[in-house]
Amino acid sequence: FDPTTAIAEMRFTVGLGSPSPSRLRDLASYMGGVLAGGEFGEYFNSSKVSALDEGFLVGSLDAVLRTPDGKFRIVDYKTDQLAGARRPFDSVMLRRHMVEHHYPWQALFYSVALHRFLSERVSGYDPAHHLGGVDYYFVRVVGDPRAHDEDGLFTWNIPPEAVSEASRIMGEAR
Repeated sequence: FDPTTAIAEMRFTVGLGSPSPSRLRDLASYMGGVLAGGEFGEYFNSSKVSALDEGFLVGSLDAVLRTPDGKFRIVDYKTDQLAGARRPFDSVMLRRHMVEHHYPWQALFYSVALHRFLSERVSGYDPAHHLGGVDYYFVRVVGDPRAHDEDGLFTWNIPPEAVSEASRIMGEAR
């Protein structure tokens, strides 16, 4: 990636439009269907969710990186301590940890925030071309003598059309 195009600590506010008591359930159902048989499909299908009320989601993306092919990827650094397993930061343990801590929701909301940001600032924005995935880097893997080279990084490439539809379901700012 080109470090001159990286955005660190990108703050965001995502407008949620008018209130709808079933909006989050609708979003979970949509994501479960779109991801059926894939990464986190079952998670969204079984999510116990409450309403996504009127207002805003406010947060900060640790980093947004532009790859050589023009995609923008979200990088989120996690300091979570994973213990107990022979290799606590391998892909199986990371996936389990992602689900237990509801990081798929976080990744989706972060992706919607980036989608809305790019749609306002990138000329000719096309989610299929510009949206990359979300990379969760678990920094405590550094120095873990049990870790393999591939441990500590969880990548999820959310389908761009799912991010666009999630943005629509969440509603636009009023």
